Amino acid sequence: MGYIRVDTVDNGQQIIDGKRVLNVNLAANGNYIEFILGFFNSSPNQPSQLRLNAVTAGSLNSDTLIQYNDAVVSAQSIFVVDLTPVTGQELQDLKYNPNP
Repeated sequence: MGYIRVDTVDNGQQIIDGKRVLNVNLAANGNYIEFILGFFNSSPNQPSQLRLNAVTAGSLNSDTLIQYNDAVVSAQSIFVVDLTPVTGQELQDLKYNPNP
């Protein structure tokens, strides 16, 4: 399993370990996309997520979700997958949600 490299405006290039990604979610309002990494032992209902916030609120859509899901699948056979956001769907930052 490989890694996913994502460019963000605030943090530059960020590396995500593809083998830790269980699922990818898109916020209904299009403001962010999340990589679900697992669950905390102390609270099994509290997901450990990497949240990628959009520069332009509401700009992320189902095509974005497909692009990010494809990156996770590609990381199964490629060492590093570069995720290049579509114009207008740039990412502001990457943060843990909730903070560990």
